[in-house]
Amino acid sequence: MSRPSREKLVLLRKTPAAMAPLCEQLALFERELEIKEGLPQVRDARAILMHGELLDEVSEQWREQHASIPLMVICADTSFARRQRALRAGATAFATLPIDAAMLLDRVNRIAPIPSSNPFSVFVLDDDESICNLYSLYLKGSRSFCLRTFLEPEQMFEALREHTPDLFILDYHLREGTGADVARVLRQDHGFLSVPIVFLSNDTQAEVHFGAMGAGGDQFLRKPIGPEHFRRMMQSTISRFRKLRAMMSYDSLTQLHNHTSFKEQLSAQLAIAARHKAPLSLVMMDVDFFKDVNDTYGHPVGDRVLRGVAHLLKGRLRRSDIIGRYGGDEFAVIMPGTHTEGARKAMEEVRAHLAELAHMADDMSFCVTLSAGIAAFPTWQDEAGLTQAADNALYKAKMLGRDRVCVSFEEAISSPKDRP
Repeated sequence: MSRPSREKLVLLRKTPAAMAPLCEQLALFERELEIKEGLPQVRDARAILMHGELLDEVSEQWREQHASIPLMVICADTSFARRQRALRAGATAFATLPIDAAMLLDRVNRIAPIPSSNPFSVFVLDDDESICNLYSLYLKGSRSFCLRTFLEPEQMFEALREHTPDLFILDYHLREGTGADVARVLRQDHGFLSVPIVFLSNDTQAEVHFGAMGAGGDQFLRKPIGPEHFRRMMQSTISRFRKLRAMMSYDSLTQLHNHTSFKEQLSAQLAIAARHKAPLSLVMMDVDFFKDVNDTYGHPVGDRVLRGVAHLLKGRLRRSDIIGRYGGDEFAVIMPGTHTEGARKAMEEVRAHLAELAHMADDMSFCVTLSAGIAAFPTWQDEAGLTQAADNALYKAKMLGRDRVCVSFEEAISSPKDRP
């Protein structure tokens, strides 16, 4: 399976032996981790992780060249003088050695979130073609926005079968009915309840304004609207609602889709796969003997294990794969455009890497494994059947000894230790 590129993490250390165990663990998590010695020039990095031993070698020129890249210093020396030296080198964060790789990635993601590759998606409904063309002209050449215009509601609702935008912009007065009618129809659908709606109109009557807001609108702006106002309005509105949606749709511990959000994603992806006659695989997995982890090391350590699994899935799977925390220690992945063999290979890689990860509990370290089950569309046509098939395959993996991947109605893929 092809994997779209993402901005890499770069770790700088003084010698190959420096932080060797941590480097090995990070490499298991991150496919695009680069480890370098010394202080080379770094480009296209999401963040730089620097061993504290290099701080005394940082020049003013190097610091200025890398001022735009978030820098985290990792050091065993926690003195004020060393922290102050890190600050002068341009560091935005300081981590103390020894540190668990998953905890380090948690901190990295706070100072340098994985950039979104998705532009702001906007649907515009206006029955005046010249207005639609004007809005398109406003955004010509922009990579930040993906604008689609529609002259009739029916056209827009047909497009909604495959894609949900980040924002609706509706003209209030249409040839047949009003934008308020369209807004009410949108708000009938649970999938569009959280998508903001902005009305545009040259009508200044209070009744029109109140009617738009009463129909589920979030803003009412008066025409004409200039290009800069148009862009800023869309960016601020979408950014705000994306944050609100993330709070509702993502699990607070792992930052993966929560159960409800994941099921909505599965329903939408199945509809797309059916329309385009494309394959799709669903993976259900859980951490083997996770209850023993909680009982032995405590729930805070168990939470760190779950965050570690989430980091591994995000770092090793494609950006197009949709990952969710299905509940407790159970995770799920939707792999669009992927047959079972491609899904099996990807999950075998994840399984093998997780088995090598060391999780810390006080002065002890331990490893965990996972079991996974895979089922695919079009063998199973609906959400319930697909989910049940993947769950049955997961159950089979557990019955065969865990630490393995099973494909529904196929022989189990055994773990390396079971192979001759």
